[in-house]
Amino acid sequence: MNKLSKLSLYIFITSLLVFLSACSNVDAEQGNNAFVVKAKNTTKKYNLTTIPFSCLSFKLQNEKTEDKVIVDVREIHNADCGGDLDTSPRLFSIGFDDSKNEIWSDAKSLLGQMEKLE
Repeated sequence: MNKLSKLSLYIFITSLLVFLSACSNVDAEQGNNAFVVKAKNTTKKYNLTTIPFSCLSFKLQNEKTEDKVIVDVREIHNADCGGDLDTSPRLFSIGFDDSKNEIWSDAKSLLGQMEKLE
């Protein structure tokens, strides 16, 4: 292999590694796991918000609440989404009780309480 080919290969591999690293950081910030994926699907299925998905973040809470795994849904504030860049308000939460195959959310609750989604 000549020097130019080796250099091109090196640049390509380095660029690919940087790109993959950046993608994994985005997934880590979103808490990309099974419950986050379920929360995204639930948000779509039950029309829990009209805010575009590009302006939402989904974060898995560290602890269970009442036997539910909880995912918080927050607004992303940036140039594209608008809003105060120093804030990321919680819009609602989604709870999953896999033992009973139930999904709960406070998205449509007038009192801010978790209600079973039907």
